[in-house]
Amino acid sequence: MPALERGEQQPAAESRGRHRQWRNTVAGAAVLLMLGGVAGCGTTAGGGGKGPSASGTPSPSPTRPPSTEAAAVLKEFVPKVDEDYHTSATGNWVAGEVYATGVPFAVVGYQAATGRKLWTLPLSGEICESSRDASRGLVAVVHRATKDSEALCTRMSLIDLSTGKQVWEKPVPGSVSKGFGLNVNVSESIAAAGWPDGSVAYQTTTAGRQLWQNAPAGCSGPEHHGTNDVYGISFCQDRRFRVERRSPDTGRVEWTYTLPRGPRAAYIVSASPLVVATSHGEDYDVDGPDTLTSFTSQGKVQATIDLGKRKYETGCDDDGTCDAIVVAHDTIYLATHAKNFRTQNALTAFDVRSGARKWSSPAPDAGGNFVPVRAESGEPMAYQEPTPLKGAKLFRFDPATGRQSLVLRMPPVDMSGDNDSRDLVRADGRDPALYSHGRLYLHFSGIYWPEETGKSLMSAIYAPKPNA
Repeated sequence: MPALERGEQQPAAESRGRHRQWRNTVAGAAVLLMLGGVAGCGTTAGGGGKGPSASGTPSPSPTRPPSTEAAAVLKEFVPKVDEDYHTSATGNWVAGEVYATGVPFAVVGYQAATGRKLWTLPLSGEICESSRDASRGLVAVVHRATKDSEALCTRMSLIDLSTGKQVWEKPVPGSVSKGFGLNVNVSESIAAAGWPDGSVAYQTTTAGRQLWQNAPAGCSGPEHHGTNDVYGISFCQDRRFRVERRSPDTGRVEWTYTLPRGPRAAYIVSASPLVVATSHGEDYDVDGPDTLTSFTSQGKVQATIDLGKRKYETGCDDDGTCDAIVVAHDTIYLATHAKNFRTQNALTAFDVRSGARKWSSPAPDAGGNFVPVRAESGEPMAYQEPTPLKGAKLFRFDPATGRQSLVLRMPPVDMSGDNDSRDLVRADGRDPALYSHGRLYLHFSGIYWPEETGKSLMSAIYAPKPNA
């Protein structure tokens, strides 16, 4: 959950329910991707067509740029669900040539290039929450103890995506219940979970030694973030939010920073560099954060950015993440709030160190929206959802200027039925679209109902068509 001063939280599965809110939306939205592996998909310089050489040996064929026309490598639909049970499919990650997603009661790995299923790892119950990122090919998930819909989220599994094997399964003690405000993170050496009344962490070694089992003294609602540096944030008895940096080896607190009084909710947006979002208004759960603060690795404030009231999409959710805010290298990316489907929004870039605005890049078509998600390499990209007449598109952005260029054009989809990809992306970035090695990965967590079996698209991979 976000570190909150007050307010009720929704169960993990219910907070993820999309209810297919924009099944019949006419205007397309766009999702900004800030993920790595982009170099292999851009336009390649072509060779000169010089014809045969003097010796009679043909010159090498000119190098053709990769096609911008995309084809689906994978389309995975919702599997069979019991008639009296609804479930979710939390989590999606790319690790090398493996694409993995949560599915009901399991995690599944696919070969990224072909979409072929590589492995299925059954879990004891439904996934309550997962780590947003993979670290060294490892992900952490907290899941129910059994497949009973009333079972509690009391098990934590560390999974190796390269093999599909469970590194370990550990208990989640305390009052985590059904996933209220649950936050899960994995770093290079620590897998941690936090919830309103507690926290637990284990080493990512085979033994999985426990590092801590309680929230910071006098505090509640701890959340942890970072794949290299590990930071936590919690709300304490003095009614102030506290940020702490933990040793990646021992989990011990290295330093703490107490935020000024005033915020009603706080979130760690990024761990490297450290950026914290805070909300000051009474309707913080609706309006979202109004301030961003960047820090040095030693806990010194670098810059403060005033976001205003509902001017930007942040995607801050009760799992403590802000998936619609991207921090890559020295830049923070946010999309302006789309007021309606007739107006364009824009992606805005802010400097991490100074807080100054660097550029703003509007969506190319009226009604299309940009939604930043997490970046691996720092090269921003944008996925624009389909309209009734055009398929989705993927754009690359110049990090220095915001200039856009087309990377992929997806085929048109059937806008009248369930067999389309519109539900796989959201303006709040809740299910981050991923881009790696020239392929686009989309996933929808749910909630899924029995009547959606075999009809609703759950996961997809798109790649360039081979050049003729």
